[in-house]
Amino acid sequence: MSRGLRLFWLLCLMLAAPAFGQSIVERLITPGPLSSPHARLEGRCDSCHISFQKAAQNSKCTACHAGVGADVARGQRFHGKFAPARSGQCKTCHSEHKGRGFGLIHLNRAGFNHTAFTDYPLTGGHARATCAGCHGNGSNYRGVATTCASCHARLDPHRGQLGRDCQTCHTTVAWRPATFTHAGITGNCASCHNGTQATGKNTGHITTTNSCESCHATSAWKPATR
Repeated sequence: MSRGLRLFWLLCLMLAAPAFGQSIVERLITPGPLSSPHARLEGRCDSCHISFQKAAQNSKCTACHAGVGADVARGQRFHGKFAPARSGQCKTCHSEHKGRGFGLIHLNRAGFNHTAFTDYPLTGGHARATCAGCHGNGSNYRGVATTCASCHARLDPHRGQLGRDCQTCHTTVAWRPATFTHAGITGNCASCHNGTQATGKNTGHITTTNSCESCHATSAWKPATR
């Protein structure tokens, strides 16, 4: 066998990946161990890379992180609104092969513009909220619920009687007064106000057999006419 042919077969052997683990070349050129979140992919280079196709790496990332890929495609949430994330390479911000203890997310909470880079502007009372109050001290950013009840359920004075769409009557600017309207509501007053005590209110109403509307109006519960 000629020397050239031997070199050819040797190169083929080096490039060929075994059924499990890395090829010889991959073992030689790997820049270092993966971070803890990706540790399970150690030795499976093809999970994140396509040989000789650097530009294809982003598609490998979004194949696993499908939610982030959808955000980019729809122009929503952080990755869809932050230009470098929308058009750049994932590895620019999420560097790999720097060891198990290296963090993949580097976000400056103090200077983060919630209005520009999320679908949930922090208005009114929410502007005073701390990052940890909603996101904790970890890196749970994308998965936090934005419904009122997800945070305020424990403080619900209506005890679930009025549903979970708090924004129907309340705003972030001021929880009180509420902008409630009786328009479209069917049933009598006692459906929500039980005759002697309004649902969710403290005791103290005078005992009476009169109907609610004999003293109160839907335009304003207070002052009563008696």
